[in-house]
Amino acid sequence: MENFSEYLLNETNYLKKIEIVYYLHKKTNIFFDRTVICKTELARKFIEEMKIDVDENLVITACLLYACKKVTVATNFEQIKFYAKEGAEYLSQLGFDERFCRICEGANRYSGITPREPESDILELVDNLGGLLINRSDRV
Repeated sequence: MENFSEYLLNETNYLKKIEIVYYLHKKTNIFFDRTVICKTELARKFIEEMKIDVDENLVITACLLYACKKVTVATNFEQIKFYAKEGAEYLSQLGFDERFCRICEGANRYSGITPREPESDILELVDNLGGLLINRSDRV
């Protein structure tokens, strides 16, 4: 029997993958909202347009999950800095391998992981671009 990580990574249908993460959010209260889907779509389009040689399924899955421990209202800068690291630790508990967790942790540069995975650079790029494109009440 496969574990959750294998189940999600083996799902190649984009919409079904989103649905699985949505139900994980409902069951475990991980961070998942419209911004996650927007950033995932940005990553998908970026890989497609730039013809980058990465495993698209892996990047899409990582994009859906790297912010799983993000808090919606961060009053403490430390929470903002380390949500990716905490998320990587959580994903490890769900059965994701070390490389996948490194990719997710590398979504921001606070963890100091070197060398960085190319997939982490894509996550960082879409996280920053998504942050610029998506309206948030605290940025108005």
